[in-house]
Amino acid sequence: MSCYSFVNKLIHRNKKMSPHEMEIINHYKVLLDEKNKELVRKDETIAQLERKLEDKELMIKYLQNEIDKFRQVVAPITQRIITKQINLGSDIWCLNGKKHGVVQTQNKQAEEPPQTPEPSRVKREGISAEPLNLSKSDLQIRKIPKKTW
Repeated sequence: MSCYSFVNKLIHRNKKMSPHEMEIINHYKVLLDEKNKELVRKDETIAQLERKLEDKELMIKYLQNEIDKFRQVVAPITQRIITKQINLGSDIWCLNGKKHGVVQTQNKQAEEPPQTPEPSRVKREGISAEPLNLSKSDLQIRKIPKKTW
């Protein structure tokens, strides 16, 4: 039987179909149903994966914002720390007020870098809450007896 006549019989539902042809049709219906169910499962899986992707993209945006906030806070602090370390490093080279030249360190000679004039620092004065001109007897705690009524 040719394909054309089979399709023609299928379309017109001619009652001249043999039981073998009906079996083939039923088999194809079952296969078609299985493929449709498989497509539905795959569509559901795709939708679920797309939701997960959206969630992960939102998490990435959130974490990028957190990193940006962190960098805004840490960058100035790090810059200050680096500046202090550089300043401390130059102070280490100038130990004990020695002139630049050769410094002895553990029986090794290291050459000091030439000193550059540093800007003078502003000295701040602190105010103490304690008086400076008191004797030891004035610093002792005085006990005052309670009056009984």
